[in-house]
Amino acid sequence: MIVCLCEGVSEARIVEEIKQGARTIEDIQQACGAGSHCGSCLFLLVEMLDKKIPLAKSSLHDKAKFKFR
Repeated sequence: MIVCLCEGVSEARIVEEIKQGARTIEDIQQACGAGSHCGSCLFLLVEMLDKKIPLAKSSLHDKAKFKFR
């Protein structure tokens, strides 16, 4: 499934980036560009990071902070 339409980044690619050490939206943006343009996939990216990296509920809001390139 394509998660980021702007960059054409698949779910599998994002999962691989997380396995390789991506821990933040910024890490994913730098690694593959996902989430760096229109922002419509950011909530999916946060959800994917949350599933792979257990977070306290209060830190989920902090993880959603991001920067566009």
